Amino acid sequence: MKLRSPVLALATAATLISATAAQCPLGYQDNWNGIHTSTDDFSLRRSFVIHNLHPFPIRICQIDVRMRNGGCTSASMHLEVRTSDASGQPGALRKTSPSQSIPSSVTTRSATFTNLVLAAGERNHVVIDYENTNPCGFFATFVDLPATSSGPRVESWSEVQQSGVTFWLRDDQPLRYRVSYEPWERANWNPVGSPCGTSVACGTTPYRTLNWNGNPPLGNLFNDRRAFRMADNFGYPSRWICGLDLPIGSLTPPSRLRVSILSDTNGDPGSVLSQTDVTVTNPVGSIHAAFDGPARIGAGMSYWIGFESLDGDQLSVPAERFGSAVNGAVWNGTSWQSNGSTSYATRTYITTSTPLAPTLTGDPAIIGTTKDTDLTTAPANTIAMLGVGFSNPATDLSSLGAPGCIAQSSAELVVWTVTDGLGRATVSLPVPYEPAFLGVELHEQFATLTNQNALGISFSNGALVEIGSF
Repeated sequence: MKLRSPVLALATAATLISATAAQCPLGYQDNWNGIHTSTDDFSLRRSFVIHNLHPFPIRICQIDVRMRNGGCTSASMHLEVRTSDASGQPGALRKTSPSQSIPSSVTTRSATFTNLVLAAGERNHVVIDYENTNPCGFFATFVDLPATSSGPRVESWSEVQQSGVTFWLRDDQPLRYRVSYEPWERANWNPVGSPCGTSVACGTTPYRTLNWNGNPPLGNLFNDRRAFRMADNFGYPSRWICGLDLPIGSLTPPSRLRVSILSDTNGDPGSVLSQTDVTVTNPVGSIHAAFDGPARIGAGMSYWIGFESLDGDQLSVPAERFGSAVNGAVWNGTSWQSNGSTSYATRTYITTSTPLAPTLTGDPAIIGTTKDTDLTTAPANTIAMLGVGFSNPATDLSSLGAPGCIAQSSAELVVWTVTDGLGRATVSLPVPYEPAFLGVELHEQFATLTNQNALGISFSNGALVEIGSF
């Protein structure tokens, strides 16, 4: 486990408010606000060393220097960032900034950079390059410096010409500069292990048939949203609808159709329990709608089967009644309205195995942001818990009544939530902007209530999360 700082407390981290970090909020400066009574003149190039003393990489966004023109009619400069060679002198060029003019009064000149990253412990040179070919005298351009006694000297180098040879000479001056930077360590997210449970297998024989005798005549046209109420008792404590056969046609095929299983709310269609999109390819016929996330239907529970024409095409459903009728409803743009007893036909398929086990996915954990962790394919409308911990105990829970389930998180932090009608939930946690958190590894896992094992709890896969800055 990588843990650069032991100060991270998960129990309190979730309560911290995460402020959006400004670009390059950290800064390093030397003699920026000291007493400035003297200047240092140069007519070629001057460099100073920046040294990343952090245990993590940093990205440099901006470098500021203080300068003035020492009497030239005009003067200009640019900054270069160079490596530090084996002798400590400026080496290979990494980045260069655009040219900028230098006024006669002392001023700040700033250069911004992209993709300029210094590894932990890395040294680079910032070179101030005086661009004028005519230095207009010895006192051409000045770097504004504090007096020798006003601040510590920094490692600096001057480019010197002697006997036709140009070379760098170290002179260590108390330069005025400022470097703005931010931590720069990649955040990683990797799934660990598998959820406990089995995949949904849809029965091959229709479990329930309503008014179905092949392909009923079609004729009732619609191009909006409508639903049919089903008052069904599957004869089990609960079952999961995984597929439907539906008689439906299109006047202008192909047409996209959204098929939904909806809850019943006081006799009207309610929240979506499951949903899928299909294509109607024939003027007359039937389609099969398969749900990736099956809808859980309790004993005696009423529910609705909803249709929505996604393209606005004219679709048609049975025009004649085959046996008993069902209640219908039409969406008027803001709410459902009953359209009385109507003809309908369907064949319903249910699962022949336990539902999909809960699955955990999520975002990387980046300091100064909010991290989302998602739960899918869990039981609908039930309590779920996200555990976040410093370790993965990898404990087999079979002996506790949860065969195939492995605890993948020590769960020092526990967050409770409730799944929606599709078995989904999202937990959002702030990651404070704290560089000490960089490289910390955390382990996540969801647990949900279930009736599929003796323990009464099912578990998602785990995830290994490494906190980073990007």
